[in-house]
Amino acid sequence: MPAPLKGADWLQLPNADRRYSAEDLIELQVKAGSTVYVAHDARLTPPAWLTGKFKPAAADAKITIDGQPMRLFERRIERDESLTFSSNTEDPKAACNMYVVFIAGNRP
Repeated sequence: MPAPLKGADWLQLPNADRRYSAEDLIELQVKAGSTVYVAHDARLTPPAWLTGKFKPAAADAKITIDGQPMRLFERRIERDESLTFSSNTEDPKAACNMYVVFIAGNRP
């Protein structure tokens, strides 16, 4: 586990949701001073919502889930805000894992 994720809170949706299509699949309230990470299956092209709100974490920041590498994306939260997470992929036949969200830093 990369150092920034150690001790972080995390949210893992069922892997059965990996191909579920929704604009507002998850909504989280996040405290200022936190960093939000998304581990996204490296086999997939990152969706626009992810690349639009998050930046790739350090090149070596990856985790493995079910034997598959998951790229990490991060976003530093400057003020309390609500984040909306959408679909993992739009490809109904994609072989993939569902993304996992980690929140490090400030706790409520």
